Amino acid sequence: MERPFSNASSAHRRRWIVGLVLVVSAVLAVGLLQREELREFVEDELFRARLERYAPHFVAAGAESGVDPYVLAAMACVESSVRPSAESKAGALGLLQLQVPTAADMARRLRVPPPTREELLDDPELNVRLGAAYLAWLLPRQEGDWERALMAYNTGPTRFQRWLRDAGGYEAWRAKMDAEGPPGPGSVRHYAAKVLRLATELRRDDVLGTSASSADSREGSSR
Repeated sequence: MERPFSNASSAHRRRWIVGLVLVVSAVLAVGLLQREELREFVEDELFRARLERYAPHFVAAGAESGVDPYVLAAMACVESSVRPSAESKAGALGLLQLQVPTAADMARRLRVPPPTREELLDDPELNVRLGAAYLAWLLPRQEGDWERALMAYNTGPTRFQRWLRDAGGYEAWRAKMDAEGPPGPGSVRHYAAKVLRLATELRRDDVLGTSASSADSREGSSR
């Protein structure tokens, strides 16, 4: 026997189920977004607290090397989450994630003893000083372009130059990368853009206290 309204009831149930799925999906999406925003907020506040602790190292290394201390601070956020004891799977060490051979080369340029692995992990001031020297060394080799220098720092200058050579130069390489779409997380372009964007935010908020130091210096000189 055919049951009356069975088709209508089934359609109603299907619509109800689809509607429920959409509502649940929306709730989950909002929850994930909120968790992501919360994670970013906590991460941001944690990084800033750590940066304040090591601010004198970034400022001193910036003054010595001529590198913007806020770029160094942003690099520490992206490279190591501002953790002096950070160590990558590739063997990069400390706040600015230096390889031992690279750190040794920079130490010779600064005329200080080549650091040990332990010193790169235990001496954040030395780590930042050597990382700043490395970025300062890379900058003129990348035609003074901060973005290029940061990409070379992140991937290694030899590898980066090979990419450029194989593509027919930086402009050709960049055009090829741009044609592939926006840089994704983990790419050297994403790294450089993130560091420069974060450096602007940290400078705006005077996280390293350089504005106060400048004001104190001006006040002292006027007395």
